[in-house]
Amino acid sequence: MTWWHVLVAMGLAAIWTLPIGILTAITSQAPSISMISEWVFGVISPGRPIGNMIFKTYGFITVQQAIAFTQDLKLGHYMKVPPRDMFVFQMVGTMVAALIAMEAAYPFTCPSASLFGASSVVWGVIGPLKFLAPSSLYYPIVWFFFIGFVIPLPFYLWTLKYPNSWVRNVNMAAFMLGGGPYPPAGTAIMPTWALTGFIFNFVIKRRHFGWWSKYNYVMSAALDAGVAIAALVIFFALQNNGIKMPTWWGNNPDSIDQCPLVTQNWAGHDTYAEKNSSP
Repeated sequence: MTWWHVLVAMGLAAIWTLPIGILTAITSQAPSISMISEWVFGVISPGRPIGNMIFKTYGFITVQQAIAFTQDLKLGHYMKVPPRDMFVFQMVGTMVAALIAMEAAYPFTCPSASLFGASSVVWGVIGPLKFLAPSSLYYPIVWFFFIGFVIPLPFYLWTLKYPNSWVRNVNMAAFMLGGGPYPPAGTAIMPTWALTGFIFNFVIKRRHFGWWSKYNYVMSAALDAGVAIAALVIFFALQNNGIKMPTWWGNNPDSIDQCPLVTQNWAGHDTYAEKNSSP
């Protein structure tokens, strides 16, 4: 990357942070400029996969971190945590995270990291001009830019004419983002994800709205924090001191055959790797 690449990336982040923050505050859905940042660099500087990843980090990750920090500050405001203390802990966490990288061991994977690398090849090495060219298999994707621009307009116009209609509750931006957080997660988590969302955001919201409005999203944040705290405790208190973890099928590679779907998935993965490995 050159110096002006950094300015362009930071400019994208500055332009998109506010509208994405507004949409996140209204709908609890955060759009991503991941693809936009990859495409921009792929057009202005094709053939640079490492530069593409760095540009994406300065553009896309900057927006994601800004929204995440704002969510933390908002939660701290609800919990009456002093803003200065919250900000100090955010900065400490950022510095620690910048110096630490964690990779999962078999049989677990790091799908987000793998996607990050794969995207650099698609949009950095190949580039959007070739990948989405009229002769390309993926050229029809280009039409979805136009579809995404047009599809909210009928709902907007209908709401102007009938302001009390149920259509006013339809937010097409949030609707189209419904499947956004899913890739690159494995298909096995979809039933759990859908069932949990249905219970808390439909059943409980209808039958116990008071509890839902007060505790639902705070509980979601608490579960996220619990995962992070549990990871730290497990590593520093157990693994770092040579204490073996309790053995069960979810963390024991030797007993992975107890889960046929995982076994089949990894068997296919290993076969593909063997066929496509270099001599």
